[in-house]
Amino acid sequence: MLTFLSTGDKLAARALRSARRSTGHLGQLAKMTGAAVKSEVSASNTGDWKFLSDAHVVRLGNRFHTNIEKPAGWSRRGSALHRNDRHATAFAAQILRHEKWHGLVTVRDVPALAAACRRDGVPFAVFNILEDIRIEWKAKSVEGAWFEWVRWVAINPAANAIHAILNMKMAETSGWGSRWTTSDENERDLELFFTRSRNAVDSWEVVKLAKEFVDRFGNDAPPPDTVTKGQLHDDIGDDNDGSAGGTATRSGAIPDAPSAEADAHIEVDDNGEIVMPKGTPKTNTAQVHWTEFTGAL
Repeated sequence: MLTFLSTGDKLAARALRSARRSTGHLGQLAKMTGAAVKSEVSASNTGDWKFLSDAHVVRLGNRFHTNIEKPAGWSRRGSALHRNDRHATAFAAQILRHEKWHGLVTVRDVPALAAACRRDGVPFAVFNILEDIRIEWKAKSVEGAWFEWVRWVAINPAANAIHAILNMKMAETSGWGSRWTTSDENERDLELFFTRSRNAVDSWEVVKLAKEFVDRFGNDAPPPDTVTKGQLHDDIGDDNDGSAGGTATRSGAIPDAPSAEADAHIEVDDNGEIVMPKGTPKTNTAQVHWTEFTGAL
């Protein structure tokens, strides 16, 4: 696991603050939909969205950065710890971009979506994966940029069809992206589901498509580590709306990643800069930089 400069709570709060700016993903969501956007740090390892009381609610988990498996590239800017923080910030921005697109194009009546899935015997996670494929393709089509999840996470060999199409979603490509060793017929049908998910008109069409997927491939679940690594999560709605809920791993089950802020007892400001040893009074006007601190607390 990578070591960061900042704690997970601070990384998530910083990412949300940036996203709330007028040019940030949550600021854009508010402007484009004309609805209020509320945001908060949650105790989980991913992000999620719901629409409640005429407002979008977007959360980012304080363990989102524990999913990062690939290190940041080398840079002249700052220390390795600073680079890892920036790497996490870029990852968080893509998570929040993903949630923005749920807010833009996913049906807001999540309980109704969940009820339709239950009626058809479709695990909500299957619908969620196919809906994720749809919204990310819309984002790419409109904004012209890929999500590039492979910058941060590894794509492992698939155990079954739903794992394989999740891999395609993460790799943003069909074919080799599935990493599934199976028959030519299965590969062909899986690629067709991937393409149809991308081109589905709306969330209701995805519900029907998810039913076809389950009829064709069954409802085997992806391996548990796709949940703990944050690749698979129910990021629509909440635990009380009848959807699967709770498939994001709660932070109580995942320790925070190692960080200088926590382990070296330093304090990091809102800009991600080391400013003082932990506990140093912020009102000390003589305090310029933590390395210059010599007095007793």
